[in-house]
Amino acid sequence: MIVEDDTTEQEYLKLITKFKNKSLKTDDFYLTVFKELRDIQSSKKNSLIENETISNVLDVINFNRHLKILDIDTFVICRIIGVEVFKYKSIPFGFFDYVKNLTRDDTEDLIQECNSNLSRCLFNKTSNREFWKVCETIIEYLDTTFIDDVELIYTTKFSLYTPKYNYLKEMTIKYLIALTIEGFK
Repeated sequence: MIVEDDTTEQEYLKLITKFKNKSLKTDDFYLTVFKELRDIQSSKKNSLIENETISNVLDVINFNRHLKILDIDTFVICRIIGVEVFKYKSIPFGFFDYVKNLTRDDTEDLIQECNSNLSRCLFNKTSNREFWKVCETIIEYLDTTFIDDVELIYTTKFSLYTPKYNYLKEMTIKYLIALTIEGFK
């Protein structure tokens, strides 16, 4: 029996993202991201491995020549938002109002907490969908009404939001809004 996958590259990426609105970005965008992922995967597969014996299927994993679903999720969400969400080292302009009266240490702690909360939310299997849902809400709003007022966006879209997970709280969502605004600029 021969099985043929007739899913296009764009459709494949849309299927693995957890957005309800699959037309959040253009097909060209999804195709570009797919090609970038394919190039990353190809470079992993092209790494040289000599004098190694593979006894069973699990031995292949030790060569780290594959992309994990979390790697793909992280890559895709960073491309959609437009910044390296989990590696962003500076304070997004829209978040400055929330940290301007804090000490340097407190600012660093808050940014670290927000980054940790976002990571937990995406990488935890139970909260993963909620992360995508919050991102989708922010992106859809910015696509239709681009404003760079974090507080206004939060009040408009999340004032009635009750966090399902304790790490997806108000300040973390505001930080994500500010990051998304940075990525859209």
